[in-house]
Amino acid sequence: TRCACAVFAALALACTAQNIVRSNMHWNDTDGRRIEAHAAGMFQSLVDGRWYWYGESKKTPGLAGHGVNCYSSESIAGPWRNEG
Repeated sequence: TRCACAVFAALALACTAQNIVRSNMHWNDTDGRRIEAHAAGMFQSLVDGRWYWYGESKKTPGLAGHGVNCYSSESIAGPWRNEG
């Protein structure tokens, strides 16, 4: 249990309040808009070290208006910038 406590303490110190991953709530990008990335995939680039998050946009009621969005961040916990 000492090891687990040390790990949690280190994680708590490493995270700032704005970069904590929280479930059960909408996440916003750096422009304040809700992140639209359903059925998503993430990877960390070997070129620039950034995390990239790709996923389906479901902002429209019909399939014709759906597309794929891309977000990027220096940390997997965000903040996430909309790349288009």
